[in-house]
Amino acid sequence: YRRVTTENGVTWQNADSLKTGDIVQVNLTITVKRDMDYVAITDDRGACFEPVEQLPKPLFSEGICFYRENRDASTNMFVTHLPKGVYRLSYEIYVNNSGTYSSGIATLQSQYAPALSARSSGSMIEVMPQ
Repeated sequence: YRRVTTENGVTWQNADSLKTGDIVQVNLTITVKRDMDYVAITDDRGACFEPVEQLPKPLFSEGICFYRENRDASTNMFVTHLPKGVYRLSYEIYVNNSGTYSSGIATLQSQYAPALSARSSGSMIEVMPQ
């Protein structure tokens, strides 16, 4: 989603087109069919994005507590306990370069049982100059 500021405040719209300077919300939807412990989630970013919040910190969202850190090309999240259910974890990024980019994939893996893993698909992103 792309953040749009209007007279009525800030709203989020589908990010059909992006331009440099936009703020985009990344939403990771996770469906867990059984309880999992010590889960690592890695979301690879396209080269045109930079995270809004740079510093690592523990967060509480969707009823779970997790630790989020940003790397050069990815955002990592570490969850101690992930109960069965559906979760939407989100974070915001800036669009900082124009051009055509490949968005990375998101992966989820249990650190105790590496066979329990999942990944998303990637896509192409086109960013227009401002």
